[in-house]
Amino acid sequence: MQQRRGWSQPTVRFAADVEELGKPSGPSSHVRPNATTSTSRSPSFEPPDNPLDNPPVTDTPDAPNSGSIPGTRPTGDVGPFVYHPTAGQCYGYGPNILANVWLTDRFREERKENIYYPFSCEEDLEVAFWLVEQGLSISQIDKFMKLKFIKSHPLSFTSAAQLIDRIEMLPKPPSWKCREITVKGGKTTKPISFFYRDGLECFLYLFGNPIFNGYMELRPYKHFEDEFQKGETLGLVMLASDEAQLTNHYGDKNSHGVYLSCGNIKKELRGIASAKCWVKVAEIPVVTFVEKGLQKFLTNILIHQCLDIVTDNLKLRSHDPIYAPDPEGCIRFVRPFLCAHLGDNPEQQCLACVPENSSAVSIANFHDLGKATACRPRTAEYTLDRISKLRDVLGDNINDLPLLKSTASDMYLNGVLEPYWRDWKFADPSIFITPDALHQWHIFFVDHPMKWARHFLDDKEMDRRISVLQRRIGFRTFPTGFTRFTQHTGRENRDLQRSFIGIIAGHPKITDNIMKAFRGLMDYIYIAQYDSQSTETLRLLRESLKKFHRNKGYISRTGIRDGTRTKGKFNIRKLETFHQTPRIIREIGSAPQFSTDYTERFHIDFAKDLYKMTNRKEWEGQMCRILDRFDKIALFSMALDWKLSAAASDSELSNGGSSGLKRFHARITHLGKYLPKPEKDSFTEVLKPTSTRVIAKSATTAFALTARISFRKKTIAEVSGIYRLPALLDTILSFYNCEVDHQLAFDTIDCWDRVRVQLHLHHDETAIADPYKVAAIPPSDLLPFGLCNFVLVVDRRGLQYRGIQCNGNSHYVAQLRLIFRPFTQHKGRNAAAQRPILAYVEPLKPAPKTISLQSDGSYDHVPDDNIEMFRLVRDLNQDHSRRGLIIPLKDIWRPIDVIPKFGEACPEEWTSLNSVELADEFYVNSFADKQTFQAVY
Repeated sequence: MQQRRGWSQPTVRFAADVEELGKPSGPSSHVRPNATTSTSRSPSFEPPDNPLDNPPVTDTPDAPNSGSIPGTRPTGDVGPFVYHPTAGQCYGYGPNILANVWLTDRFREERKENIYYPFSCEEDLEVAFWLVEQGLSISQIDKFMKLKFIKSHPLSFTSAAQLIDRIEMLPKPPSWKCREITVKGGKTTKPISFFYRDGLECFLYLFGNPIFNGYMELRPYKHFEDEFQKGETLGLVMLASDEAQLTNHYGDKNSHGVYLSCGNIKKELRGIASAKCWVKVAEIPVVTFVEKGLQKFLTNILIHQCLDIVTDNLKLRSHDPIYAPDPEGCIRFVRPFLCAHLGDNPEQQCLACVPENSSAVSIANFHDLGKATACRPRTAEYTLDRISKLRDVLGDNINDLPLLKSTASDMYLNGVLEPYWRDWKFADPSIFITPDALHQWHIFFVDHPMKWARHFLDDKEMDRRISVLQRRIGFRTFPTGFTRFTQHTGRENRDLQRSFIGIIAGHPKITDNIMKAFRGLMDYIYIAQYDSQSTETLRLLRESLKKFHRNKGYISRTGIRDGTRTKGKFNIRKLETFHQTPRIIREIGSAPQFSTDYTERFHIDFAKDLYKMTNRKEWEGQMCRILDRFDKIALFSMALDWKLSAAASDSELSNGGSSGLKRFHARITHLGKYLPKPEKDSFTEVLKPTSTRVIAKSATTAFALTARISFRKKTIAEVSGIYRLPALLDTILSFYNCEVDHQLAFDTIDCWDRVRVQLHLHHDETAIADPYKVAAIPPSDLLPFGLCNFVLVVDRRGLQYRGIQCNGNSHYVAQLRLIFRPFTQHKGRNAAAQRPILAYVEPLKPAPKTISLQSDGSYDHVPDDNIEMFRLVRDLNQDHSRRGLIIPLKDIWRPIDVIPKFGEACPEEWTSLNSVELADEFYVNSFADKQTFQAVY
């Protein structure tokens, strides 16, 4: 069986036995029209005519030629992953892009005397770069230069014009070009100017950037049919395009940007905006055509025409690979491979050449969108064949645009006759048009499931329920509800998902089957966001969608879908893409890395902020010039750090070298430049002997307590009063097996009101997750019951039933009331560290009828069938007071969120301050965050 050649990010698990992977979909090799291009090569390296003529270079011990990164090789749940034996070979060493600045730039001789040329010194350069990066206008810079202090401390430039001239003398990143283009049959009131950069130049600029050394994956993992030349490195091209509104109240100006990234860069880094793993490669003109009835039709043609220009050399090299240096200076034989093109739904339909009511990734039309079964993928071969038939049908009338538009619509096409991807080898829109988490899941959630739920629960009740949920540090709350919001951000959509199932549960209109339909959709959205996928998780993804389709009829019978177009059906384009997501994930990796959250951020950095720096006239060209200056500053700054790190000896400049890279990365890490600062790892942190901070660790969890102790050296009686825990003393005595307090080795304790909790990622135990903060704040005037969050604790009580099970352990939910450390008379420098950190918790127990006999003879706490959440009640003593326990803090596994069971209506006396204190029953909220969902699902 042939299998498609794919790549794996270090945390994306591909199943070894996934069925029907197949070779690259579509034509095995698209016909490439004749094209000419000039590609510069390293002056110090002349590659062989054929990579097979020369074996890989293997005599440089400090720079392995495999391209692999130690410690990042993933493992799946169905077998080991294997690097392809011949892919990603190295064919010598040459200078990387930063070394080339000092070797090939036109002012290299001047910089031998002054490395800051054309500026006089480092201080001069810093002022110049600051003035440009602040986005000051020409007049503002000139005013700055006239300040008396500046005149008394002269710079190498005296005006804004001289400053800009010097910026233009800096080493050049991929340059911007301008071309006048026309759309056949479309008329405009003025010529169409298209500003763009060469896609291949931009890709190689990222591919060879030393900043990303150690963050690159250059060898594919999966087995595949050898349709590529031996030793090739797949250059994974990622594109993104979207239209953004630049003005809100005037001008009606829009920017349609195209962005490019290198998919070989680890997705964890690529998703961070400050890492600058994306570059803008084009500004597609937003044009108003004279032919109003053909506006969208002509715009689609224009978009593909512009993308065709940008990607021309990338497509050429997909047929004829190119030699290029990686971040280490290792020469690779690179074939650009289009792995993803990010876009929202209208953008995806334009790219796939389909009309509005058709799916971009399958052959489904409007009448197929709500079906419970998946339609066939809309492959490149299928689409190109349909376009060919369209040409045959029109014949000599191909230039009749109204006829072309109507005929194309009848054939479920949008009229684009030359898709930009038509001659990109192995490009397949059914694969590179990737799932979009922002629009297809999060916005879908608010537009549909949340809207349906508001049909069952009126807005007042919905707002009331979500407003009384307990506050958790670091999580968004909605103290006044959300139904009055006129617009939601993606972040708010995610926050609403966290509690959606819990807040609608119990309402009389939410029947068991309706709840199952909602739960199926929410399970799908959360499982699809896993950073690591396997055969089992993809099966769960399909099962959750089936659950929705099996129960969706109960929603439609309530009249929600009784519109004139819907007629009780679920013809929703975004819903149809749910069928295709498992297939696409199986081909190219986990879905979150392809979300258009990135492009939404690009609108700010690459469009809106730049537009504010223009004079609003002919702004497209001005934006590109400003961005070009920013890129020159960034490139020269990196090149200076390369030079100043003592990395650039003559031999290392010409031949590369890992030792120079180590010094370079040591410098930029010390300065905190370019790369994001890593999250503090409490698992590996070693405290100084003089530190007053406290860290406790278990095999799964790390706890960090601040040096500031909330209540220092308080007696047990005092703490009992402060925290209103009358049973505290008796519980401590029971923990230490003492009968009276004078038998204790201490009489005072230190207390903290919160703890920082850090865990490993559920899918990758070598990586750490973002930390949580768990509160145990005592009662006060502002907080009558305090603020005490809930945690999941390893159960060591030896009960007759098993609680919530994960990682081979049984757990119970408890409310964290107090974090304390006995103040004993240990001596020595680490006396404080020798005292154990303890916690006072109030456990919850399974609700009635939630313990079930299993096939192995044991009793388990099981979730409620319809909502699939664990239901709990307070664990009470015989006098109806809450049971308390003292446990080592390290027995806590992770924070957990609980939602009070509402019933038919939210009680009027409940608020966010008291709801969990007054409620009788609770649900364990598995949707609190993605890591919790994976652990508790």
